[in-house]
Amino acid sequence: RDLNIQLTQLLNHLEIEKKQGEEIEHMRKARQSQFWWESPIDELGLNELVQLKGSIEELKNNIGKFASKCMMEQSNVPSPNMGANGFGRYDSLDNKFGLGINIAPPPPNSYYLGFRNGYL
Repeated sequence: RDLNIQLTQLLNHLEIEKKQGEEIEHMRKARQSQFWWESPIDELGLNELVQLKGSIEELKNNIGKFASKCMMEQSNVPSPNMGANGFGRYDSLDNKFGLGINIAPPPPNSYYLGFRNGYL
C-alpha cells in the first residue's frame, strides 16, 4: 500500500513536471517568433539573415560615427598646458604666453597642478 502511494505521488509529480516543460517550450517558441534575432543563427531563414546583416551593418556605421564624434570632441578639448596661441609656449623671461620655451607634454599617469611643469 505504501508503495502505491509513493508511485501515485511520483506520477503526479512527473505530470506536473511535464506540464511545466510544455509551458516553458511554448514560451520559448513564442519568444523566438517575437524576438527572432535571439535565435541561433542556424535556425534563421534567408529573410531573417538578410535583415540581421543589414541591422549589424547599420550598427557598425552608427558605432563608427559615434567613435568619430568622440574623437573630434576629444581633439577639440583644450589641454590645460596650452598657451593662448594654442602652441603651449611661454615667454622665457616673464611667463607670458608667447614665443618662448616649448612645454613638454605631461608624462603618462600624471596630475596637472596648474603651473609650469607642475605634474605629479
